Amino acid sequence: MTIPAPETLSPADKQQLLLKTFPVRARKVNHSGVRGKYFWKAVSSLFGVALAAFFIWFWLPDIVRDARLAWFDSVVVESEADLTGSCKISKMVFISCDAKISYRPDPAREAVLTVEQHTSFFGFSHGTKVDVLRSTTHPERITTSIATEHLGNRIISFLLLAGLLVLFEYAVCSEAWKEFRHSRLQGREVVLRPVLARVYECDEDRNVKFSADIDGVERHGVNVLRYGDAPLFLPWSQNVAIALLASGTRYMILLDEEMTVADFTDSEKALLKTLLS
Repeated sequence: MTIPAPETLSPADKQQLLLKTFPVRARKVNHSGVRGKYFWKAVSSLFGVALAAFFIWFWLPDIVRDARLAWFDSVVVESEADLTGSCKISKMVFISCDAKISYRPDPAREAVLTVEQHTSFFGFSHGTKVDVLRSTTHPERITTSIATEHLGNRIISFLLLAGLLVLFEYAVCSEAWKEFRHSRLQGREVVLRPVLARVYECDEDRNVKFSADIDGVERHGVNVLRYGDAPLFLPWSQNVAIALLASGTRYMILLDEEMTVADFTDSEKALLKTLLS
């Protein structure tokens, strides 16, 4: 193949020539650009599962109890019950109430039972007068008026926090899965084709963030460089480097200056150096 003298071409023509003549073939990947943080992300997702389980255990049974009282039972004010407790507002939007109720589960007996109930929801205010409510059909069921008055708000608050936890779990698990699949490129023979990547961030831990146009869609990637490595930048374009796209995937690997992230022959390295001169 006859390659035009690079010095006679414009920067745009040089980029096109580079992408056209780049030797595309299956080659072994020596460094995938992923450090292995997907393990800790997987651990984080387990923490999220534990948090969700605690959240459901702590909040949902009280909502179910009060919904059953408010929607399916007829209730009366239990004037003989002893009620103590308090409510507090955090950050002006989250209300948390604790109540201790002493009552007779069976009105025909003298035995007194003391139960503690917790009510939480998003809101700006709550009533100052609180009554104890008892089911007329199931006398052992008891709650407070503040719990039933704000039942709809409590359900919305529960669904909102549950949705946020689900989104967190999805984001963490999805990212961990992507990094795991990306890391599996290392040591395998993969067809790699070049793309031009715009590097927009590089930190002291050698994390490099970049974006590339792939089939008309802008894709973002993050690579962790090895010690001593540097991206192979185009000498005529600021912050534009060469990345290798694994065929059939969205995973990109920044090509280093020594061209060692994948197996390149000496002749291929010489060709690329000529194209970049």
